[in-house]
Amino acid sequence: RGSDYEALETPEETHRRIQKVLSDGLDDFETLHRTKSGEIRNIHVWAKTFQLGERIVFHCIFQDITDGKQAEQRAARLRDLLDLTGQIAKVGGWELDLETQTLTWTEEVYRIHEVDPATRLNVAEAINFYAPEARPVITALVQAGIDSGTPWDRELPLITARGRQVWVRAQGAAERRGGRTVRLYGAFQDITERKRAEEVVAASEVELRALFAAMTDVVLVLDAQGRHLQIAPTNPALLVRPPAELLGRTVHEVFPAALADHLLQHIGLALEQRGPVQVEYSLPIAGQQVWFDATVSPMGAARVFWISRDVTERKRAEDKIQRQFEYLTALRDIDRAIMGSLDLNLSLSLLLMQVTARLGVDAAAIFVYNQASQMLEQVSAHGFRRQAAVPARLRLGEGYAGRAALERRTLHIPDLREQSDNPPLTRALAADSFASYYAVPLIAKGQVRGVLEVFQRPPLDGSVASRPEREWLDFLETLADQAAIAVDNATLFAGLQRSNLELAVAYEATIEGWSQALDLRDKETEGHSQRVTEVTLQLARAMSMSEAELMHVRRGALLHDIGKLGVPDRILLKPEPLNEEEWVSMRQHPAFANALLSPIAFLRPALDIPYCHHERWDGAGYPRGLSGEQIPLAARLFAVVDVWDALRSDRPYRPAWPAERVLEHIRSLAGSHFDPRVVEAFLQLDS
Repeated sequence: RGSDYEALETPEETHRRIQKVLSDGLDDFETLHRTKSGEIRNIHVWAKTFQLGERIVFHCIFQDITDGKQAEQRAARLRDLLDLTGQIAKVGGWELDLETQTLTWTEEVYRIHEVDPATRLNVAEAINFYAPEARPVITALVQAGIDSGTPWDRELPLITARGRQVWVRAQGAAERRGGRTVRLYGAFQDITERKRAEEVVAASEVELRALFAAMTDVVLVLDAQGRHLQIAPTNPALLVRPPAELLGRTVHEVFPAALADHLLQHIGLALEQRGPVQVEYSLPIAGQQVWFDATVSPMGAARVFWISRDVTERKRAEDKIQRQFEYLTALRDIDRAIMGSLDLNLSLSLLLMQVTARLGVDAAAIFVYNQASQMLEQVSAHGFRRQAAVPARLRLGEGYAGRAALERRTLHIPDLREQSDNPPLTRALAADSFASYYAVPLIAKGQVRGVLEVFQRPPLDGSVASRPEREWLDFLETLADQAAIAVDNATLFAGLQRSNLELAVAYEATIEGWSQALDLRDKETEGHSQRVTEVTLQLARAMSMSEAELMHVRRGALLHDIGKLGVPDRILLKPEPLNEEEWVSMRQHPAFANALLSPIAFLRPALDIPYCHHERWDGAGYPRGLSGEQIPLAARLFAVVDVWDALRSDRPYRPAWPAERVLEHIRSLAGSHFDPRVVEAFLQLDS
């Protein structure tokens, strides 16, 4: 509908394009047009010249590609968001195509290696970035991926292009086809800060152990009956008598009963074993539990040497280190789940299990903010006894979770049993015996993505749990950050999937539009493209072609006669038989198809049918005179179906043939015009 569009080119640009088509004979380009309603549209133009007698004829095809361009722009924006996410998380992707030996890095991988993104590296150069001791490891991992498709996930030292040593988490997996690896791909994550933090924690643990090991609280020399021969106490709180009154007294006269019984037991054990006994115990002192580390060593046959140290601070430090280690382990597990899966429900379920286990809470739930409905929707819950304890949907500002999201702050309710501002929720939570409650907003890139809720039941005595330490709250908020990243990644991926689907739909609609345009040009063959496409796909399935191959067969069948766009109407639409000169022009249409489609990357695999469906098994076909299995299988299949449909259809110069006559004709051409195996499969299909 040319009258509906107005070109926005200047006369100079139009003249330049005409001159290019005249000089090259064929051109395709994109331009802008304005519709009658004033909307600007992207138009793809294919232009070709033909010599018609003494005249030069221009033949143009116009295609409105605005929707496809917009989908590509949306996909580009989503890819930019994914790249930004990778930069924030310090995660980059890589790919090694083994067929072309092409190594591809994302921008974040170049940043981690401190390499200019314009630099092109091969695999050997990339492996040389690792520290010398790590190179054999990564080489073996890559080789195992190539040989057997074995995936890997390792933490390795890496030396950047600027000579800095950093730590990376290197992950890899293999794509295999036909029993061999054709592609390796994976991710890099800069974990230098985490490794340094772990080293600081380890160093602190060594220092703490050395410090507390030097703190001796009580040194005793006792006989076999537990009477004191010598004592040098530094912690009088352990004693029930002053040090000056201890000599000669038994342990029960000196120490609290629990410690005395404990001590006598290990005196006998040390004398029996004739060697030192190491023991750890705790006692309530001044209202607090105090931990001791003691060594009982025999001195001859009748005496022991007993050293006891107050290791309470060390125990607290060890407990803290253990908690930090558990927190780091939990974060690593969650990180792996987020990186290894884009299934949001799976990632959040794992996160909630870590929340309840590591934080020592009874239940947890996650709400995700739905931008379309502007509602918080519960997507995962763990630890609830009653299924309906937490509402499934909330508005911003509604309930405690809605308030936390709206106010963008952590909300703490120390005792739900005393709250009256939200009676329905309070009653539901009380029915599940919850007392303490936290709601933490999930915020990623400044946007609220949802809310993490945690619930705690009261102790057996019914009291309210004591206020948690700052370390506990920090870890809760860190887990909320991980949940926000998981939701954000899943949202970005879903958007990218939608864009890719839109692109695929646009591509298929374009191909079907071209096919319909070809049928409309030649009214005699209207519906031919759709019929031969359906039958060719049936035959291809019978010949065990894969689903990926079937996609290209379908596209090729729909576009099998696209080259006839280059054939003048006086020849294409001539009702009488063509003369020799006209046949020469007609037989050029496969070459025209190749010229039209080969510049389009996603249609190149579909060229077999448009370019080769007039080749013959005996080599007498055109345009290249291929024979036997030189002819692509898709073209050999289509050639049979094309002849079948043509003979079964009415033409101006003859009526349609009966089915039996057509099948007999096809059978007679097996081994000359057609591949005998294809003919046999077609005849079985038709029967």
